[in-house]
Amino acid sequence: MIASNNQVIQLKYGLKGNTNDYTMVTYKYGAGSELPNYLERKQLRQDGSKYGLDLTNWIEGVSYGTDSEIQKGYAYSMFFTNFAVFTQIVLESNGQRYLISQNGGMSSVNERFISPVFGKGHSRIVTIMFLIIFLAASVVFVWRISQRTENKKQP
Repeated sequence: MIASNNQVIQLKYGLKGNTNDYTMVTYKYGAGSELPNYLERKQLRQDGSKYGLDLTNWIEGVSYGTDSEIQKGYAYSMFFTNFAVFTQIVLESNGQRYLISQNGGMSSVNERFISPVFGKGHSRIVTIMFLIIFLAASVVFVWRISQRTENKKQP
């Protein structure tokens, strides 16, 4: 943890048993602000190289005090007033995924998230393997078409 003027500037943490990967959260403060205006999360390897997606969270407003309704929990509709701007919101909490609808309702999602093959977070080897397979399939396809064309030309 790095702090300045009693404010956290950077926090580094990792998962128990994983000594190779860690997450770095950097907090940015506005002038005279006690809370950060936004924070950035980066997932890094021990050598400093990135993996996963970088995330930025903006803090638009804060209400200080106690909440007498806290025992009832919180809903996304309490934080977002215009769900029409979102096509889909997926919330994951304690290993369970929930789909948030535009009216603020929540439904359980049982499928596990699988990131796209060519998206960030995948190893270079996986991408190269898919490209080799695609290239090989393309060569076979072109060869088969050329063979059909030659067979049609012969009497």
